[in-house]
Amino acid sequence: MTYRVPFIDPREHYRRIKSEIDFAITDTLAKGDLVLRQQLRDFEKHLADFVGVQYVVGVNSGYHAIWYYGIDKGIFQKAGIDLEVLESKGSAVTAQTVGNG
Repeated sequence: MTYRVPFIDPREHYRRIKSEIDFAITDTLAKGDLVLRQQLRDFEKHLADFVGVQYVVGVNSGYHAIWYYGIDKGIFQKAGIDLEVLESKGSAVTAQTVGNG
């Protein structure tokens, strides 16, 4: 027996909040702030207030969360790894930097 669990219908979800999604995309493209956007800063502030902490850091993936955790706990330093997380300039610049050593 096969049973499908419909978690969400993205088309229906989009239809219900279409104007909000379309505005966010248009606003982002018009401003050109694709990284470190004001919406992220607002989210971090609101979440910090809600949780009752001074700071919250929004990251784009679980991988970034692991890196920041490792830096905070000194895991990389203890392993002799000199690690610095810099603001992203895009994949092409990252590939060039890694390629140049």
